[in-house]
Amino acid sequence: MRSTQRPFVWFYFMGTFAWSWFFWGLILLGWGQALKPVWMALGGLGPALAGMVFTYQEGGREALRDYGRRLVEVRRIPAWVWGAAVLIMPVILLMAGQIDLFFGGQGVQLDARDFAFTKGLPLVLAIPAAILFFWVVGPLPEEMGWRGYALDRLQQKMGPMRASVVLALFWVGWHIPLTLMSGAFGEAFSPGSTGFWLLVVDFISVSILMTWLYNQSNRSILIAVLFHFDCNMTLETIHHDNLLEAIRIALGLVVVAVVIKKDWFLGYPFPKSS
Repeated sequence: MRSTQRPFVWFYFMGTFAWSWFFWGLILLGWGQALKPVWMALGGLGPALAGMVFTYQEGGREALRDYGRRLVEVRRIPAWVWGAAVLIMPVILLMAGQIDLFFGGQGVQLDARDFAFTKGLPLVLAIPAAILFFWVVGPLPEEMGWRGYALDRLQQKMGPMRASVVLALFWVGWHIPLTLMSGAFGEAFSPGSTGFWLLVVDFISVSILMTWLYNQSNRSILIAVLFHFDCNMTLETIHHDNLLEAIRIALGLVVVAVVIKKDWFLGYPFPKSS
């Protein structure tokens, strides 16, 4: 078995960014536009590919087997963590919607048909299509790297709070090419804009909650994928205006403050892997 003590985490980030930004850079440069969906998908695999490569490099097959168990095992996740992962973001958004209505806004409006891959589908088909899309595109390949590989190493170096913030900043940085593309994050989140800085705050908030859920579930990658999916699915299939978005982020920070007050160490140190 290879040593697990070497500081590969920074090389992990370098490899992830290099892989993803290469393919997304092709889109930004206008090369092979007919292959844009392919470039987008390949770029999105960066965190997962680098996570698996560096996991093997550090610990060999034994580490990969543990990695696989953390990705698929449900029994390591307590029942209350399942509930928290599923309910946190919908409850926050619904509360934000009620506050928005109080101030004269439109509140939240469910519509899973406002995507290229669901246009023309009845709602009964659009929702399952959106569920499949938002599980495979984003949560699964990203969390196989961010939480599946990087979080453990960062926590060992700097503790859970700092690790959560540092990982969130890398997480935001990795998305920057997408903020420059039409049809991805869009101009509302272009670097330096108000939307971008709100995105940074939102990612830090979600990252802290994700660390808490991850540590409370014995390093489960699956729970990180589920929480990431739940956030994406909730926010992308419910129409909400800018005021509601700002209220949602503020309420998210309140939830983070409650979690930190209850457990500053966010469930760390976690039990040793099986």
